[in-house]
Amino acid sequence: MADLRFNPKNRSRRQMIDRTYPCRISRFLDAYGIPNVLWGELVMNMILIPLEADGIYFVIPDEHIDKARDLLLEAGFPPCQLGKYCGFDHPNSCHGIPYAHFNIVDLGPLDCYKPEQYGPNPRQWYTLELYKKSELLWAAPEIPLGIPPANDPDYWTVKDKRLPKVAIEFRRGRVVNADYPVKIPSPARYAESLTLLFFRDNYPEETIRGLEWDTLLDDMEVVMDEYRLFKLEDLPPRTRSWFKILTETPRERTHGDAEERFGAEMREAGEVPEKSPWLSEAIMPAGWHEELKEYDEMIKKKKEEEEEEQMRKKEEEVKEEQNA
Repeated sequence: MADLRFNPKNRSRRQMIDRTYPCRISRFLDAYGIPNVLWGELVMNMILIPLEADGIYFVIPDEHIDKARDLLLEAGFPPCQLGKYCGFDHPNSCHGIPYAHFNIVDLGPLDCYKPEQYGPNPRQWYTLELYKKSELLWAAPEIPLGIPPANDPDYWTVKDKRLPKVAIEFRRGRVVNADYPVKIPSPARYAESLTLLFFRDNYPEETIRGLEWDTLLDDMEVVMDEYRLFKLEDLPPRTRSWFKILTETPRERTHGDAEERFGAEMREAGEVPEKSPWLSEAIMPAGWHEELKEYDEMIKKKKEEEEEEQMRKKEEEVKEEQNA
């Protein structure tokens, strides 16, 4: 059985925020029969997106997540004790809301201007977070236990040769010094999950969290078009259609109703839940849809009146010419 004990005295801060530290956790969970897959900025770094990682995120099947949390508690990982000052479930947060999380490295004072939200003398933490599969990767196939098959289209590993190899000091690409094959979603599956999260959390009203997923989708376009880590054909049909709009016909979104149409169709098909389990505050004030619709109708009516007036004047001019 894999041994894992959280002891910051025996392990330096640098070791715990290193890209190889998830290997210890994944090996530990696998040994106890708990399927797991890495998620978040660490995975984005592997597909060459330069985001700063602020924690280690694992997605766990719902039926195993309580056991995973309890095992990590027994291994000494310190659960978050910030209570209402945690910030993850704040309505204005763009961070996902984990089922359980642990504060494992104190990164120093948190620079913020809202003590009522983060508390007095807030600290910034490097976290270990556990997410339910049903809330992040619900459309992905069942997470396998242990090493996925070679060339699996849905789950890669941190040492997968399909990942680009980059000099180790850049902390990008394949984790060449990993001592355990931690699973990650394939780039195509990651793109699919971000698409579904966007339509779950940003429809019918735009939210801060929804816009975060939208920003990451911009990054995934780079992963597809520039880094060639997946192709349109690798995506499921609905996600493929959305990426075609994003990359080939963006005016359908910016000047049309593509976003609303996709959101409605995905809910009707049961591809995204009717309501997000994560509370997020709407960016725009209530009723703005109706106000915008009224404004559009007013502009349309004004344009029609102007066209009618021009037509009337033209008819009068024609009559005057005929009389002359």
